[in-house]
Amino acid sequence: MSQFENASLTSEPAVTYDRRFVIQHLALAGTGALLSAPFLAACGGNEKLPANPHSSAPAQPSEPASPEQSEAPQQSNGEFTATPRWEQNFAKMGAGPVDTAVWRHENDPKVPTFNDEEQGYTPKNVLIVPGRGMLIQARKETFRYPNDNAVYKYTSGRVDTRDSFSFEYGKFEAEMILPDGAGAWPAFWFLSANQAHTNKLHPTDKDWGQERFYLHDGEVDGVETSGKQPTLIEATLHTFDQSTEGHITVPDATKNPHVYGVEFAPDELRWTVDGTPYFSRRKPANATPDNWPFMNGNRWYPIFNLAMGGTMGGEITSQGPWTLAVSRATFYDYTGPR
Repeated sequence: MSQFENASLTSEPAVTYDRRFVIQHLALAGTGALLSAPFLAACGGNEKLPANPHSSAPAQPSEPASPEQSEAPQQSNGEFTATPRWEQNFAKMGAGPVDTAVWRHENDPKVPTFNDEEQGYTPKNVLIVPGRGMLIQARKETFRYPNDNAVYKYTSGRVDTRDSFSFEYGKFEAEMILPDGAGAWPAFWFLSANQAHTNKLHPTDKDWGQERFYLHDGEVDGVETSGKQPTLIEATLHTFDQSTEGHITVPDATKNPHVYGVEFAPDELRWTVDGTPYFSRRKPANATPDNWPFMNGNRWYPIFNLAMGGTMGGEITSQGPWTLAVSRATFYDYTGPR
């Protein structure tokens, strides 16, 4: 554990990238991901959070990239429960690995190849440090997956709740300190747990081999950053029809914890920092699964990972280790109209 005590922190800005590696995972998920994990803790609320008490600099929304992205996000208006149904308070847990009954480690050797990433994922790169939380650390060291010929220059970690916890609507928040250093690519994001729009297909069907096919189920990126611009937070909604993104600057994102959230409602998605919305996407009038995958019982599960290099991370010119610190992750049920 000592290698985590002096971990440095880093992040990188986001661009559109290829998530084709998800295809096999979605196919394997089946209905098992529909089961909710048992209630793990109860604390906190859904009311608007004040500026983080540990933060010295408020978040600053950036200019929207286009008029399509300039929708003014609305406040939650009590659409979520005040008490979380599901929570992992990592900072208050004992030292050691994450609970594998809740968190699944990514170990597929195909995963890094689709985005030309330079790390392999291992369980040893994800540890809980009391007072700091779940630390996902990338380190410069040679790595090779068993029975795979590719050699990676870095190791890192990726975990998700695909097999233990998913939801249809609700608010999911993660309190994090982001890494700092060119080449790092941290992400907090969501994928479909039950393949609501493609469950009649099998990975051997030819359509699954098509680029972007998995986006019939959608993808929601809560936070992505780049070590070149570690304080520029990117939020993205990927659908089969298009991808749209918003940004906000959090000046001390690599030094102090902030609560990053995504609110999933039937008619709108909202991205928040410390409880304040800064970007949203609303249900289109002609909603279909390919432009609004938040219907027909589609369910979502969270993913945390720290990639190195690749299509978004870019050239790795900083010195590691690099650490994404997640102090807690919390889910609140949706109580609004459907």
